[in-house]
Amino acid sequence: MVAAGPSVVTARAPHGDTLLYHVAISGDVAMAELLNPHLPSIAGIYSKALTAAVRDDHLAMARSIFANSSARPNIEDALGRRP
Repeated sequence: MVAAGPSVVTARAPHGDTLLYHVAISGDVAMAELLNPHLPSIAGIYSKALTAAVRDDHLAMARSIFANSSARPNIEDALGRRP
């Protein structure tokens, strides 16, 4: 899907979540690395994904997000939590 239409990477799901957020929930680092070249450097996209990775104990995903993005761990999610 990403190769056919890279805009899918920045599309928002009904709750406003990006594909990276859902990939972070899965912990699939290889998939996240496929998305990275197509993502804008908007800290919120990465920070929400970081929150999901930390919440679901995906340490490798959290490391990947930090290494490849502008994630800011002090941004609160909708529930006021920080990674």
